[in-house]
Amino acid sequence: MKKVFIIVISTIVLILIICGIEFFTNNRHQEEQNAADANENAVINENTLNYSSNNISEPIDTSNRTIDNVEMKIKEGTLTRISAIIEIVDKNEEPYDYGQGFRIEKNENGEWKELEIKNGQFAFEDIAYIPDEDGIIEMNTSWENLYGELEAGEYRLVKEVYDNGKKYIYAEFVIE
Repeated sequence: MKKVFIIVISTIVLILIICGIEFFTNNRHQEEQNAADANENAVINENTLNYSSNNISEPIDTSNRTIDNVEMKIKEGTLTRISAIIEIVDKNEEPYDYGQGFRIEKNENGEWKELEIKNGQFAFEDIAYIPDEDGIIEMNTSWENLYGELEAGEYRLVKEVYDNGKKYIYAEFVIE
């Protein structure tokens, strides 16, 4: 009986040792694989982000850039009560980039007042558009979901531009 007990205990110990060796071997192999993957990703990221000393470019000089060199208008023939195509002309040497966001204000007795958003909440995709080689961007702009159909009146579309602080460009229009 004692002999059987020793054989059973020895077998259990042997099985535990084999399982332990297998576990630690697999775990170590997985750690080595993770380290290799991390190094590979680091190289990919380094190349993608151009950290190499050969690929570093000079910072863009925006000191001469001014909002006065930017004009925004409604493209002729595109204005409706719910949308328009806006055209931005940026004559700066290093142009701004422009997002989808905008607001509409209405002229009420000589004072511009922002229209109330229909459902109280709205968000724009955070995408930056850069002018073409002629400094021009055309953007289809719909305000139907934001403000609904505009009634007759004098309005302006306002876009925010960030350049060491917020700056604004405007396109005035009339709905008859």
